[in-house]
Amino acid sequence: ICNIGDFARAERTLVALRSLLDGRDDDAKTYSQAGRILEDLQKERGDPADRDRLLEESLNRADKLATAGKLAEAREIWQGIIELYETDGQAGSFVAKARAALQQSVKK
Repeated sequence: ICNIGDFARAERTLVALRSLLDGRDDDAKTYSQAGRILEDLQKERGDPADRDRLLEESLNRADKLATAGKLAEAREIWQGIIELYETDGQAGSFVAKARAALQQSVKK
């Protein structure tokens, strides 16, 4: 099973590899393969709007749980967001919100 952050790391790796191989005739096949894998990965990853919607809804649910005094359940959601998305630069604002909420909940 692949973590969400693994997609972002794999994408960065493939982009970097293609940058290194670009224009090298000896590595044209590897360059092409990396491009196909990158395309497949981006398709598999899905629409960023769907990810953003999921994260926004999850943060809202965690806030409601915290307000209702269900801190353990809220912390699980915040921690899950951090663990799954901390290496995904496009989800940075959601991870920051989850971290802040988690830290704030420890003070309670």
